[in-house]
This record gives sequence, C-alpha cells and structure tokens, in this order.
Amino acid sequence: MENKRKMFALIIVLASLGILALIFTDKASGEKGELGLGANWPEVQVRHGQLKFKVQSGALIKTILALRGYFPIAKIPVEALSFNPYWGIEGGCIPPSYLPLYLAHLAGGFETGGFAGLEVEFNKNVKLNANIGLYLVDIRGKGMDVGMITSLGVYYYF
Repeated sequence: MENKRKMFALIIVLASLGILALIFTDKASGEKGELGLGANWPEVQVRHGQLKFKVQSGALIKTILALRGYFPIAKIPVEALSFNPYWGIEGGCIPPSYLPLYLAHLAGGFETGGFAGLEVEFNKNVKLNANIGLYLVDIRGKGMDVGMITSLGVYYYF
C-alpha cells in the first residue's frame, strides 16, 4: 500500500512538472522551438525550452531517468555574456535493473527534488550551466535518503 502511495506521488510530481514546463516553455530563453543537447559528468540530457529529460548515472545508483522543469529568474547581460539565474524541480525513476549488484534484488525507486543554478550564455548556441539542489531518493525495499547534488555542464543549442 505504501509503495502505491509513493508511486502515485511520483506520478503527481512528474505530471505537475510537465504542466508547469509547458506553461512556461515560451519564456525559456526568448526563442520558441529551441532544442539543446547537454553533457556533464555523469549525465547526458536533451532540453527544449524549460523542460529537460536526463539520463544520469552514479556510484550508488547506476541509472536515473528524470524530467526537470526550469524557471528563469532574470536575464543579466554583462558585455558579451548573459547570466541567467534559475530555479527548478525534478522527478525521476530508478529502474530496478540499473541498481548495483548488491541492491539488484530491490524493485527500483524514484527521486525528486528542487534546485537553483546559473546558466552562462556565451552565444546563441553555447551555454554553461551550474546548479545545486536538495533531493529525496527512495529505493523500494531500502528506504528513503536525502542528499545534496551539484551539477556543471555544457549545452549546445540548435
């Protein structure tokens, strides 16, 4: 019963994230239809406007599939650069087959959290992105844990 409640909560978080991202997509960076590909260690992502899908791996959890919603705070031009602070929310799942061997008997899990960061826009195509966030991770059969996650990555926009 508790697992059903957790799964329902995850679905609500992901649905809310998707709705919020669709509402604010036009305001992402001033251009409709902007598609970005990004990479950082240990993550790859595809971003359209304020919505990002990412695949991330780490030491404890081999793979996380997640959806992020970004909400810009301001666009601050400084000479040839533009500094764009933002905040956001994320929700994702941990497929059971991607847990490390000593946790392979567990049934996967989910993660959710909030973050804040800064995107540095060098030109229309290249942007550097850094953020920090607080996350809740729940691996079914092992329990919940709270942790801090930092990220630094590069995007190329088409």
